[in-house]
Amino acid sequence: MATADLSREGKEHNAAAQAVADFEASQTLARAREAVELAVAKHDIKPEARDAMLKGMNQAEQGWQRAIDKIAERADMRRA
Repeated sequence: MATADLSREGKEHNAAAQAVADFEASQTLARAREAVELAVAKHDIKPEARDAMLKGMNQAEQGWQRAIDKIAERADMRRA
């Protein structure tokens, strides 16, 4: 049951919590990781290209986590 009388801060916190949950549940990053791993395994890729692909994937994963952390941080700051 949705609560119609939530404060603005409560609504913002709920929206942020939902955004974090959506990020964590998303399969986009997992699919990207699988695609990189498959490309590396399936094709004869030069070591430099393989390393660049894996480095890029790691950077994407770190950015994904920073986005989740920033959403959670901002939601908590507004609640205080």
